[in-house]
Amino acid sequence: MKIIDISMWMGDWVYPGDKPLKIGDPYSAFGEDKEFCYNFSTNSADGTHIQSPHYILKEGKKINEFPINYFRREAIVVDFYNLQEEFIPGHELRKQLDNESLNEKAVILRTGIMDQLLEGEDVKDKLMHPEDAQYLIDKGIKMVVADVTCLDAPLENDGEAPTTRLFCKHDVVLVKQTCNLRAISKRLVMVEAYPLKIRDISGTPVRAIVIED
Repeated sequence: MKIIDISMWMGDWVYPGDKPLKIGDPYSAFGEDKEFCYNFSTNSADGTHIQSPHYILKEGKKINEFPINYFRREAIVVDFYNLQEEFIPGHELRKQLDNESLNEKAVILRTGIMDQLLEGEDVKDKLMHPEDAQYLIDKGIKMVVADVTCLDAPLENDGEAPTTRLFCKHDVVLVKQTCNLRAISKRLVMVEAYPLKIRDISGTPVRAIVIED
């Protein structure tokens, strides 16, 4: 068995407009140098993170409303590493997945974008058309894992994010800003991405891993 860490270090890259991770000085409740505790603050979408439907739907499920086993899935890796287009081609997505059973599974979208951002490159996300999100939903997926910051084009004037909204309407959880996906050598794997045990929020940072047998 091989365990692959697909989580980025928190604070290494911050989405524009988000507050960065802040770590305070060590302190001790029992006197100087007795212990070393730290206060830190961040946001729910910092680093590698998971998002529930409440991320974009006011009345959508919050992350604590999902059972713990929801965050462990058999997964299929779909490779778009050398993709030049802005959008993931729907025909290529179908070519890789038409003959696969995806019911109750996860899809791992490998683009390389997050690794490039962590290296300081100025690159744009690889986006997904809503009809391709619907294709995945129709095949029964429950989780999308991607090394991108966003699956939608810049928000339209009406504030919609149609691809993300579709996933959220169907209780598909999103694990974004993963990295190191090139370390995955197999097409069929297990993926685990457990949120922190916090009530009444849309998501949390996660330590996401892939397991290869």
